[in-house]
Amino acid sequence: MELLLSEASLTGGAPQDLLAARTWRAVKERVAEAETDIAAELLIPPRLAHAHVLSRSGWERLLDLAHSNDPVALIAAELAEEELTLESDHGIHRVTGRFSNPVPVAARVATLLGRHLETVLVHAVADGRWTFIAWRRPLLVVVGSRAMWPGWRVYRVPPSATPESRLIGGEGPPRAGLVAGPVPLERTPAAARELLERAGVDPADLPRMLLDHGA
Repeated sequence: MELLLSEASLTGGAPQDLLAARTWRAVKERVAEAETDIAAELLIPPRLAHAHVLSRSGWERLLDLAHSNDPVALIAAELAEEELTLESDHGIHRVTGRFSNPVPVAARVATLLGRHLETVLVHAVADGRWTFIAWRRPLLVVVGSRAMWPGWRVYRVPPSATPESRLIGGEGPPRAGLVAGPVPLERTPAAARELLERAGVDPADLPRMLLDHGA
């Protein structure tokens, strides 16, 4: 399973990713029940350059995934391999790391989380720039720092689309599906307030939270 994951992602959409995800669902319980002391003795050190073998770190990672029933933990583990940190802060999933444009990062994470959670709040922050996304199909609400997409925008997203497909690829806020905005950060639109309240976040506190962490 670990060798399969070395070439694939459990959260991706490519053919190898879908194969890995199906396989993982079938073997996860067996991995969780493995006798770790015996398994550790079976690790094979690589003898050739670029050899694909199960390392101790890979084995420990696989065990952690098998023992976790939290889909967010799985997503966080895969993002960590890309040097992105995903943390939960009072209902908001905050992503930090080295990236210049937080829009595609927030959109991607919102899409991944949306496969498991009905209402998703994502705040991507890097180098003083930030993007916040509230997502609950069919509503997608986006706001960003002044350097990115200032002002709230509310979109209605069709069943075939996701935050990632809707927000990635353009050079600015898309017009397709836009139903409201831009609205200043301090004037949180009704659609955003509804999604925030569903996730247990006080809309009145959000602007301060975004600016404090995005500074």
